Amino acid sequence: DELANGKLDTLPVVGRTPEREILYDFTNPYLQHFGALITRDDNIAIKNIHDVKGKALITMKGDNAEEFARRNNLTDPIITTSSFEDALKLLSSGKGDVVLVQQIVGKQLMKKLNLPNLKMLNEPVASFRQDYCFAVNSDNKELLAILNEGLANTRANGTYTQLYNKWFDIPTKYTKEYLIWVAIGMF
Repeated sequence: DELANGKLDTLPVVGRTPEREILYDFTNPYLQHFGALITRDDNIAIKNIHDVKGKALITMKGDNAEEFARRNNLTDPIITTSSFEDALKLLSSGKGDVVLVQQIVGKQLMKKLNLPNLKMLNEPVASFRQDYCFAVNSDNKELLAILNEGLANTRANGTYTQLYNKWFDIPTKYTKEYLIWVAIGMF
C-alpha cells in the first residue's frame, strides 16, 4: 500500500504476478525459485500439483502462493494463514492436507520448526515459478531503468554471484528429475 500511495519509491523482493503487473512495473528478476508442496508424512494421496484438486490447501494470505492457487483454481478450500510458519504448524497439527510455499522458504522453515511429521515433495511445482524483482510505480520509468542497470552491473562484475552463493543454499549436484522439472517450468 505504501508503494501504491507514493510513500515508497520501490520495494525489493516482490514476486512478479499478473495481478501485481496491473499496479506496478518490475525490474528484471534477480531471483527465481519454484514452488513446493509440503504434506504430512502419512499422506500418500498427494504426489504432485495435480493431486491437490479436492484437498484442503493451506498457504499464506496475500502471498504469491495464494494468488497462484486462486488464479489456477487449484482446489477448494484454500485456507490462508498470517505466515508460512503458521501454515506449516497448522498442517502438522492435522488440519488441511497440503501447504503450497516457495521451495526455499519451505526448506528453511522446516529446518527451523523441526516438525518431523512433515515432508516436502521431491517434485517442485514447476508451474509456480517465482520471479523476484524490485517493484516501482508505473510512472517511475527513470527509477526502473536505474535499478535494472544496477542489477546488470552486479551480474557483470560478479557481485551477484557472490551474494547469491553466500545467502542461498545451492545444491552442488542436481538430480536428473530436478533438471527435467526446471526445464519444463521454463517453457
